[in-house]
Amino acid sequence: MNRMVQTRQEVKRREIFVLVDADQYCHVSQSERAAPKIREMTRRQSRWVSYAIVEIVDASFTEAVQQARKWRAIAAMNGYEDIHNPRVLTYVQNEPIKDAVEQMAHLWPFKVKTLFPKRKLSPRDEKFEKRDRHIYVIADKFMRCYVGQSVNPRSRVNSHFAGSGTQATAIWMEEVEKDARHIVVETVFGNYYDAVWFEYKWRGIAELNGYQNIDTYGPLFLHEDVAEAAKSCRDQWPFESWKSDDFHSHQAPC
Repeated sequence: MNRMVQTRQEVKRREIFVLVDADQYCHVSQSERAAPKIREMTRRQSRWVSYAIVEIVDASFTEAVQQARKWRAIAAMNGYEDIHNPRVLTYVQNEPIKDAVEQMAHLWPFKVKTLFPKRKLSPRDEKFEKRDRHIYVIADKFMRCYVGQSVNPRSRVNSHFAGSGTQATAIWMEEVEKDARHIVVETVFGNYYDAVWFEYKWRGIAELNGYQNIDTYGPLFLHEDVAEAAKSCRDQWPFESWKSDDFHSHQAPC
């Protein structure tokens, strides 16, 4: 057996810990020794204003990860968003941990954000700032498109035409040059990760209207709530299309 796999299956004392910032965002993780991890993370990122070890378990690595996931849902039920799993509640609706989460919600150890001191956001933290974010689509006459989000969509679209972005996007933009059309399809108020949900919704809408998503390889991955939202909004697609009733696999042409 692989040594790493064997180590992860070994039952050990593991600590579930949480760090929170001034804007009700949190990071939930697990470790055999939480204190050094907490020290390292608070030294690397000044955003964290408080922390706690919320649970100690005798478990394998995989079991401890599940416990951490439960605490992410508890955080969400108390108005906190995990920086890596902003919509974690949608992942636990049909899972056995749902009852445990509801029963333990009152154990969340942190107070509301208004009790924390105000601070200036660093550039790294701007992704977590709640503000207007615009979902935009760039499409060409061959029914290929790119869906993105930005707080300044005009500047972002211009940067795409200038060749920024991934290699696949840059090759495509060079090919279509100025013939591609672009439009802001939706504006949402939230952080970067909130807007990602809407970004994927519009990728789903694009696919339902027969468009190929540039930079989306293989089957388009959609959570059930995103898929349903895409299906209910597919008639809002602003470009010429042929309609499909379901999602299918597209391979990006470039």
